[in-house]
Amino acid sequence: MDKYEYKRINEIKPSDKKFCLVGKIRKKLDGRIVLEDEQAEIELEGEFEVKEGEFVRVFCSKANSHFKIDFLQKISQEELNLFKRFLSLYKMVKEYV
Repeated sequence: MDKYEYKRINEIKPSDKKFCLVGKIRKKLDGRIVLEDEQAEIELEGEFEVKEGEFVRVFCSKANSHFKIDFLQKISQEELNLFKRFLSLYKMVKEYV
């Protein structure tokens, strides 16, 4: 069973089957959203009650040639800041964990 691995948008590889992204909704389209992080943006398939500008964590899987959202979680600016802090700390100790 594949797990959802956290990635930045520019780290997604064609071989990735499941991944988790954190970012801001840049645009909401019919049945799709455009998600952006600090480095890139991606179009994801899924119909969710979100607004442009909201921060979210999305769990995605590959479906043929596109990516679909399996689950979406809204997060606050404070949660996003804590998550970024966690990532920076984890990066420092990753080799020891």
